[in-house]
Amino acid sequence: MTSLQQSPFAILGASTRDSRKRVVDLAEEKSLKFDPDIVQKARADLTNPRTRLTAELAWLPGVAPRKARQLVQAACGDAMAIRTEPGLPTLAHLNLLVAAIAATDASQSGAEMAGVIHEVGYRTQRLSADDVLRDVNEDRAVSGFPEVRARDLVEAELGERARYYRMVIRNALDRLPSGTLIRVMTETVNRATHGGGQHAPALIDDLVDGYEVETQGLLTQEAENIHRLIKAARESAGAGDVTATHFVVQIEKLARNWTMVAKPIQVSFRARGLNHRPSNDLAYKIRALAIDLFNQHDLLVLSRRLTDCLLEAFGDLAEFAALARKDADVFKATAERRAGG
Repeated sequence: MTSLQQSPFAILGASTRDSRKRVVDLAEEKSLKFDPDIVQKARADLTNPRTRLTAELAWLPGVAPRKARQLVQAACGDAMAIRTEPGLPTLAHLNLLVAAIAATDASQSGAEMAGVIHEVGYRTQRLSADDVLRDVNEDRAVSGFPEVRARDLVEAELGERARYYRMVIRNALDRLPSGTLIRVMTETVNRATHGGGQHAPALIDDLVDGYEVETQGLLTQEAENIHRLIKAARESAGAGDVTATHFVVQIEKLARNWTMVAKPIQVSFRARGLNHRPSNDLAYKIRALAIDLFNQHDLLVLSRRLTDCLLEAFGDLAEFAALARKDADVFKATAERRAGG
């Protein structure tokens, strides 16, 4: 069950515009059919002014009762369809989107999941405590519950909502196969930053930071494997390009594997004006090999291969990419000069 289905409003079949008496009557009816403890807690949550605010902000404030029931059913039945529902208040739409994410399973396409996560990040940035306070108090004016006057109470609840959204999304991502998870993170970051060109919403940055921690062990292991191959390529270079090529091919493969995992981190950091240090360090080590193969062994073809791989794998590291492009120009000019001479 999603959080919306577990809401006190859903448990009692109540709306945000029902009076205290109506809530009590509904609780008495429901307690004859369902667990009395659950029903009584739902009643207390909706009749206590402080806990009621938490329940209201986790529901669909500003949405008419009948429409709210329809939307909750839609979010749980056709999870992704709720994304395009028009004309909803921002908080209500967010609660529906996050319920949709919670209801998805591993079969959900990466593109759809990325689209919804991006939507949550974007809409979370647009949340306005004043708008939410207005929607809540309009419903309370009908239900007869006291008006909420403290704006800071709404702000605190919205902070809790944002934390809850991140938790639900992380749990949903954890259920995905690793390949799908990487695709979802990459697509989400690319959408949110326009390919690294602008800052992402804070929620997306938080997700990337969590992803970085979770992938650190894998990336560290891959870096160690590449370092061993770099050492082997240097040691074999004196024997000619046949032996060294074997190690260069493996370095290319592992570098592409690395960047497949690290790409969302690289793009996110680029949008924040940062460099992903592990990627940066690894890129410079591979570049040093490419230069050494040329300067010390005149293996121009292998140096060009490694440089092309670096531009493909680490192109989102702005300063490094500029340097690698200069290397590529030098190697190209050398090859052309030799071909013409």
